[in-house]
Amino acid sequence: MTRNLIHAVYAIIGNSRLNELKKTDDKVAVLKILRELRYVAKKYEEDADDAGKRLKPDDFDELRSLATVYEAERNDGKQPTAMTQAEYHKFVATLMSYNQAVEKAMSDIDKSTVELEFEPLAGDVLLQLMDANRWTVDQYLKTEEALTEE
Repeated sequence: MTRNLIHAVYAIIGNSRLNELKKTDDKVAVLKILRELRYVAKKYEEDADDAGKRLKPDDFDELRSLATVYEAERNDGKQPTAMTQAEYHKFVATLMSYNQAVEKAMSDIDKSTVELEFEPLAGDVLLQLMDANRWTVDQYLKTEEALTEE
């Protein structure tokens, strides 16, 4: 299972109400799965945060603040004083490069796979969860892919 899918399903299940499940055993089964997903989902978030920090150029936050002021001044019809137009364009190029690097790193993180061991959910339990939580079709399909037998 990909780490991206695990992260998405952890968020869906973690925000779901279990009180509509009829059997306590079904609630316990969902909680056991949630425990399995939690470690990978938390590690995914840490890796994503680390990628953003690691790839961030020096003085990036300061330059972003100056660029925000530059844009505000320009949008108000004033002569920008926070930075020159050349500095602003250089920052925009740096920002685009940074975003591409983070996107590449996230693609690698998203596609990496992890083997988890848990008892798959029965289809009727998944349907009860969907009914209790008003999931979207996408949420249901992701959860079905990850938590039921193929």
